Formats: sequence, structure tokens, C-alpha cells
Amino acid sequence: MDYNHFHKHVANNKLSDLDLNPIGRTCNNIRNSINRGDKRLMVILVTTGSFNPIHKGHVQMLDMAKNELEKRYNWNVVGGFLSPSHDSYVKGKLGSDYIPAYHRIEMIKRAVGDSTFVECSAIEAAQTSFIDFIPMFKRLEKWLRYYLPASVPNLQFHSTPPSQYRYSPSSSPSSSSSS
Repeated sequence: MDYNHFHKHVANNKLSDLDLNPIGRTCNNIRNSINRGDKRLMVILVTTGSFNPIHKGHVQMLDMAKNELEKRYNWNVVGGFLSPSHDSYVKGKLGSDYIPAYHRIEMIKRAVGDSTFVECSAIEAAQTSFIDFIPMFKRLEKWLRYYLPASVPNLQFHSTPPSQYRYSPSSSPSSSSSS
């Protein structure tokens, strides 16, 4: 699929929402949590970037965030999305070294193949032009609210952590000094 073909399919609605944002892993994790009676706050992580190309560190970053949030705050991380930036942003940043969105999306899908919670969201890459994080996040939230069961308990959406959970050096375990 070439770049123009990709965007024509998006513009003509020939790619379904689930082509752009598969949520099978997230739905399975939510279903399993509900079936187990898990009452913890459910969290979905989202990160954006060029992913030009994606590498192990991108997926490991979400794995590490999941582990830290579950350990430190006892949250239940049920999903994670890598959202590749729009071609216009990546091309402006990298010039002729940019990789078209349809290739970056395929690379992300392969890179997260073994993950139990990370998926690729093409919502940002599929727009007609670059959108910043907050508008992208709001579109993804709206999309997830539409497709996820309305009865999902303890699922909240925040573009930044709630104030009581924001990082501060004094709350960091590594901030203690040793003399």
C-alpha cells in the first residue's frame, strides 16, 4: 500500500475504525479484569512519536510505565497505544529520511506482536494533517468510549496524570541521597 493509497482509503472510509485502532488486546484485558472482579482503576497508556523507525525501547517504555503504575499506585493497566505521527510532521523533522506512515504502522504492529497490552493507533497518522497530542488524545478517547462497553467500571481518561499522581523528585524512590 503506498502513501496516496493509504490516505485515499482513509478519506473514503475504506479502512474501518478497527483497521486504524485495533483494540482486541485492550478489550480482552478489560474483560479479564471484570471477570476476575478486579476493582482497581483501569488505565490505558498512550504515547506518540515519529517511530521512524520503531525500536525495542518504545515498547519497553510502555512496559516499564505499566509495571511502575501497577506497582506504585496499584493501577490496572489494561492497554497501551503507540500512535505514529502524521507524515507531514515526520517529513518536516527528518526530510528525505522519513518513513511513510503506512510503513511505520506496519512496523509498529510487528514490534508489538508479542505484547499482551500494547497496540498501534493510526488515528494521528490517518488525519489530513498533523494534530498535536491533546487533540489526538481526545479523538482516541472518543473512539475508545464508542467501542468499549459503556459498563466498564473504573476506566478514566487523562491526558496528564491526575495531580495527586504527578511525578515530583521528592516522591521518587531514587531521589534519596546516600552519603
